[in-house]
Amino acid sequence: MQNVLADLAVESEAATLLMTRLAGATDRGETAFKRLGLAVGKYWACKRSRRIVERMALILQASLLVRHGHPAVADTFCASRLGVDWGHAYGTLPAGLDFGTIVERATPKIG
Repeated sequence: MQNVLADLAVESEAATLLMTRLAGATDRGETAFKRLGLAVGKYWACKRSRRIVERMALILQASLLVRHGHPAVADTFCASRLGVDWGHAYGTLPAGLDFGTIVERATPKIG
């Protein structure tokens, strides 16, 4: 179960970081990142290029996590999403990753 929770947390953090960066780039008028982000979004729905655009989005998320995210999340995202056919099934993360740290980061703190 910890594998599934960690996998969901990694996906959530990667998507949040990507959208936060894209929103900030738009606010700051950074045209290069804005254009890349908008291109990814625009072509996401195109069936012929969907697989390529999906890979571009994963690589962009991985790059942001490596530069700005927690190392455990970045390592897990890269190990599970890049270089292998992930298949979009949650809970199939490779062994040897820091699931505990990832789950702890995603667990709401009360009090």
